Amino acid sequence: MSTRKAKARPPDEPDDVEQAREDLLQFERDFHYFATIYEELKTDHPDGWVSIYRGEVIAIDSSIDRVIDALERRGISPAHAVVQHILPPGLIIAV
Repeated sequence: MSTRKAKARPPDEPDDVEQAREDLLQFERDFHYFATIYEELKTDHPDGWVSIYRGEVIAIDSSIDRVIDALERRGISPAHAVVQHILPPGLIIAV
C-alpha cells in the first residue's frame, strides 16, 4: 500500500476555472472593502472580529467562533469570506 498522497488536479471543466476566478476576484473586492472600512471598525469594534462576504458585513463580534457561526447559518463557507481580526488601538504588529 502506497503512502503517497494523490496530487491535486486542476478543475476539468472550464466552468470550474471561471468560477474559481470569479471567487478569487470577489474575495479581492471583499478584502478591499475591509481595508476601506478598517479605521471605522477599529474605532467602533476594537479587538473584535469581522466577516465580509460579497460586499456585505455579515458579522462583527468579539468571538471568532460566533463570526464563523453567523457565516455558516447563512450558508456561507468561511473559506469564501473575509474573516479578519480588528486590532485594538495602539497595537502594532511587526512582520
